[in-house]
Amino acid sequence: MQQPQDNLPETDGEPLCIRCDGLMDRGFTIDRSHNGAHQHMWCPGDATRSFWTGGVKSHHLATGITITTYRCTRCGRLESFALPPEHRNAPTA
Repeated sequence: MQQPQDNLPETDGEPLCIRCDGLMDRGFTIDRSHNGAHQHMWCPGDATRSFWTGGVKSHHLATGITITTYRCTRCGRLESFALPPEHRNAPTA
C-alpha cells in the first residue's frame, strides 16, 4: 500500500507541495472542545448523531483513522491524508 507522501511529488525523499514545489512538513490538526483537544479522524460511511448530545456517536471511533496533515513551508498549503493503522507512525521519507 502506498504511503501518502508517495502521492506527492518528491525530492530526496521529502514530499513537495503540488502548488509551489515547496517542502512539506508532516504534522496533524487538533480539534479543541470543552473535553480537551483531539486529533482529527476520518471515518467511513455516514455520521450517526446521538439523540441525547447531538454529537457523533462514539462507535465511529472504532473504525476511524487519524488524519496526518502536511504543510508547505513556502505557501502554507495543507494536504491531509488518512493513514492506514500500519503507517500511522511511519517516517516521512
